[in-house]
Amino acid sequence: MPSQALGIWQNQRFRELDEIQYAHYSVGGGGRGRRFATQQVNNSYLMLLSAQFQGFCRDLHSECVDHLLIQITPLRLQQALREACTASLVLDKGNPNEYNIKKDFSRLSFDLTPVFKSGRSKRLTMLNCWRNAIAHQDFDQTKLNGQTKLRLAQVRVFRSLCNRLAKMMDKCAQQHIHAITGQHPWP
Repeated sequence: MPSQALGIWQNQRFRELDEIQYAHYSVGGGGRGRRFATQQVNNSYLMLLSAQFQGFCRDLHSECVDHLLIQITPLRLQQALREACTASLVLDKGNPNEYNIKKDFSRLSFDLTPVFKSGRSKRLTMLNCWRNAIAHQDFDQTKLNGQTKLRLAQVRVFRSLCNRLAKMMDKCAQQHIHAITGQHPWP
């Protein structure tokens, strides 16, 4: 059974991402060929993807904190530890990149290194490079693999990556919490 965060990612957040993908089809059609009118939709899709993945990461972090702290008494100590685990999270302001995700989850003694192996780290870095290029209107080809135009196919690859990362992070969180508490956090 997945965490609530993964459930929200796979349902509500996916529906919102699907809406912008459908907008792409309504503007440019579904066939092959150049779609000049879809560039801004592609950019918007990637920005929404980045925001939704960041939201998933924050949701999962909060859910993990809840499951870990429920084990602690007295309530005052639980509240103090909650504040220590959640104050000034990097993901509250920074991009959902490997460093920021690992930094926030390291407060809970999570080791997410296995999640970012097999080229996933490089692809997530590229997603964030595109996100920053769009947000800051700075399309530096040296940072974007020689490109300045984002294609729908690229956004789909990034979406698939975020989905794989979300599933892996969820599994890692479940195993970690079980190892610490002896209980499955989300049955």
